[in-house]
Amino acid sequence: MAEKLLILVLLTILSRHANSGSIVKFLPGFEGPLPFELETGYIGVGEEEEVQLFYYFIKSEKNPKEDPLLLWLSGGPGCSSLTGLLIENGPLKFKVVDDYNGNSPTLISTTYSWTKVANIIYLDQPVGTGFSYARTPFLDTPSDTGEAKRIHEFIRKWFSEHIDFITNPFYVTGDSYSGKVIPATVQEISQGNDLGFKPKLNLEGYVLGNPVTDMEFEHNQRIPYAHRMGLLSDELYESLEKSCKGNYYENIDPHNTECLEHFEEYTKCTSRVNWPLITMPRCEVASAPRRNIEVLLLANLSIPSTDDCYIYTELISSHWTNEERVLEALHVVEGSVENWVRCTDDDMPYNIDIKSSVPYHMNNSIKGYRSLIYSGDHDLVAPFISTEAWIRSLNYSITDKWRPWMIRHQVAGYTQTYANNMTFATIKNERGQVDLWSEKCLPPPPGTVHIRIPRIHSVAKRFGIDYAPAMVGFGYRSGRANPVYEGICRRTRKERRRNEAEAASRWYQLLLSILTRESLKNRYADNSKEVETRSLVAKTETVVRAEDVKSPKKQGGVKRGRESRSEDESHEQETFAEETCVKTKRCKCGFSVQVEQM
Repeated sequence: MAEKLLILVLLTILSRHANSGSIVKFLPGFEGPLPFELETGYIGVGEEEEVQLFYYFIKSEKNPKEDPLLLWLSGGPGCSSLTGLLIENGPLKFKVVDDYNGNSPTLISTTYSWTKVANIIYLDQPVGTGFSYARTPFLDTPSDTGEAKRIHEFIRKWFSEHIDFITNPFYVTGDSYSGKVIPATVQEISQGNDLGFKPKLNLEGYVLGNPVTDMEFEHNQRIPYAHRMGLLSDELYESLEKSCKGNYYENIDPHNTECLEHFEEYTKCTSRVNWPLITMPRCEVASAPRRNIEVLLLANLSIPSTDDCYIYTELISSHWTNEERVLEALHVVEGSVENWVRCTDDDMPYNIDIKSSVPYHMNNSIKGYRSLIYSGDHDLVAPFISTEAWIRSLNYSITDKWRPWMIRHQVAGYTQTYANNMTFATIKNERGQVDLWSEKCLPPPPGTVHIRIPRIHSVAKRFGIDYAPAMVGFGYRSGRANPVYEGICRRTRKERRRNEAEAASRWYQLLLSILTRESLKNRYADNSKEVETRSLVAKTETVVRAEDVKSPKKQGGVKRGRESRSEDESHEQETFAEETCVKTKRCKCGFSVQVEQM
């Protein structure tokens, strides 16, 4: 007991200076200085700032003074925002190797980071998540509405210490379970602005990925979605609908044995499916509780890093983050966290007091806030059809009908826009995560190279170099989406040579076709005339022979006719090259045709 009190006293003394952020220029596992500006720190919330919320702040790589500022919340509840930074949409990721031997993981840069066009605050919440901690054990159990209030307090204090960003468009963003907390947080911030809280925030809207909205409703939508995706037979689905009447999971009547039997069949059909992404093979270690998996990994760091086991990169984050040198680099308060785990939702007390976040969406829409709701189209955990259903329940008219949205002439998903400034989109990728700008998924066009040197397009234009501006995404300003260009795309030398050779070959084929056509035309036209001439000569010879008895002098005229024809035939000369097996026919008029002999 005395040791625990001593730790609390030390934490109280240390946390007095925790609110000042610290700049991070190097991170273990990443070679060289970070190519972006990273700040970490704590913000105290509560009457006595008894809760210390840890954050990572990364400035936009484009224009920090004008680009939007995003607050990112991971789901769970209880998953660290480091998930977003290193796994989902941040500027770094773990390098996956085939023969991992337990050494410190390696970090590499990404090309699809949202920080290329936006400033992002990654926040660890609720208390006990990631590096966030409490200075006292006597705290109320975290809840949905309670977290909305704490996040509201956090962000106003953060802006007070970062006044340079007060005019930037501000959005609250996140995925998964944050779909419950974010709409409530937006409402809290909006009400705070109306009540005159300082500083006033330039709140524009919010973004949600695969959001949890109403858990009971979403759970019931899993069975229709599984049927639509071919995981259930028509007969089983019809039996489930008939016997369970649309109520599955917690609402199944224990006396309804028929429904229970059909539900057990559904469970067997989907038990070996990878629920977050049904098209990807299931990771074998994923069946154990999350904390047990991470402890298992830390004990056996030689676990195979196959591409099929998508959770591998998530698990090695525990190994990297618990290294002493990483804690020092991130300026984590010593002793504040016993052992960092990516998600604590299995053993963290939490009160779910928002049954449905749909009323919050309605209130935010009435206030005019923009929203983007996106869903992975192969996610069985939070099916996109459930998101579609609650959006329809808002009864807003459709302004832009269901249509595909494209990237480089390929369908990347489908989207629909509503009159309440809400846009819904499906995304064809993993677990609803927006990482579409990855060069792995979207490389430059074949035979081209992406050059990112500043003002390179001006140089290329001045020297007459053939190029195309490289569009890497979209930026939002004044309520409109504008293309973002970064560098140029230029054909490689090998590609240019190939194109020139291909063009020369096509010209050769065209000219050869023209010459062949003319040759055939002339030859067959001459033959037809020759046939007529021969027929006329034959008739003339018959007449001459008939008259030869009477007038032998006429034979001279016939002889001269034959000699004339022989002279015509001599106009065509043939030569044959044995080395190339090419026969060349030339006419005195200058026309020639080459024919390759087989």
